[in-house]
Amino acid sequence: MLMMYSTVCDYYAARIIAAPASSQRLRKGTLAMAVINNLLLLPYFKYGVFAQETPMPSCTCWAAGFRIMQNHAAIGISFYTFQTISYTVDVYRGTRPRGAD
Repeated sequence: MLMMYSTVCDYYAARIIAAPASSQRLRKGTLAMAVINNLLLLPYFKYGVFAQETPMPSCTCWAAGFRIMQNHAAIGISFYTFQTISYTVDVYRGTRPRGAD
């Protein structure tokens, strides 16, 4: 769900940034909002798991495996988030097209 939300937000931000009628102020503001949006989501989904965990006196194999899966997901979320930020910045700089209309 996070990936879909991030993709849709960055796609529409890229459309606004690349629109010929957009002023420089609108382009900068849209870029800033897209980057802030991505950076605010990252700590919640990456570190929120650790904040919600409570210490358990006994750890089963299933719980340990679940924690490992969550850690791998956190690594993937970071990579994806920085890739979408990179896409939006590239559209702002004009080095990448905004996508299909």
